[in-house]
Amino acid sequence: MLFNDTIAAIATAPGAGAIAVIRLSGPDAIDLISEHFNPVGPKKLSEQDSHTIHLGDIVFNQQIIDQALVSLFKAPRSYTGENVVEISCHGMSAKLAASISRCMNIHIVTARSQHCKNICINHGIFRCLP
Repeated sequence: MLFNDTIAAIATAPGAGAIAVIRLSGPDAIDLISEHFNPVGPKKLSEQDSHTIHLGDIVFNQQIIDQALVSLFKAPRSYTGENVVEISCHGMSAKLAASISRCMNIHIVTARSQHCKNICINHGIFRCLP
């Protein structure tokens, strides 16, 4: 995996819960979500400020899949120094969150313990190092 890839991972524990969170990091994170997210309000996600949360519908094939909150953290002011987007979906299992990700053509990767550290080093961010 290259450091200029956009990666995604399920950020919640396995099993059923009140929400499931899908986290994307990389240069295309905002564009990938924008294709399938209809925010409440007139602005597109790409026009929103960093460190903001937006309510809207996740849509696939013109069908609403879920209403969700999308959190934006724009580069370089994020944990990894890249664009980071978090999708908080309603009352679902991590398995269903993975299905939503597949519908949105987002490739979910299994997070490796060193991957974030390597991204941070690549971007000159050392605050996330233990």
